[in-house]
Amino acid sequence: MSFSYSGDPTSSDLDQVRFLVQDTDPAIPLLSNEEINFLVGKWFPLYDSLTYVAAVAAASISRRFVGIVNVTADGVSVDAEALVQRYKDLSADLRAEYRRENQVGAEVPMENVMVGTEPDPSIRPLRFGVGLHDNWMAGQQDFGGWSYDAFATADDATWR
Repeated sequence: MSFSYSGDPTSSDLDQVRFLVQDTDPAIPLLSNEEINFLVGKWFPLYDSLTYVAAVAAASISRRFVGIVNVTADGVSVDAEALVQRYKDLSADLRAEYRRENQVGAEVPMENVMVGTEPDPSIRPLRFGVGLHDNWMAGQQDFGGWSYDAFATADDATWR
């Protein structure tokens, strides 16, 4: 079981995953180089993200501590359940970070935004400020040529 960390997450995939999981202390190794390389080889081709690989690594670390019971001796206590929960939370945070990474440059799907491909002539053109102040008694609000008829009431108001 080998452990290496250069201190520079940009130097290798292994160091970046170690950094994201914060498995950087050689005195307390949580995952070996071989285990991280296995996770990179398995998950990176599928998701093309080391953040997702780190999320899987954090979930693996949390499963490692599942079998450990809480111990209290000589005034020192080890709460393994809290440790498991912390790594589960870290895994969830890394998955959320992975989702945010993939949403940054994503194209917005434009299908089903409007029915049909041509604009509907019965709908007034959208302009900044149109409908912002819909109180017809306040006078012309949109400065775009649309106004209520002078004698219109609230019941029979029409656009011209």
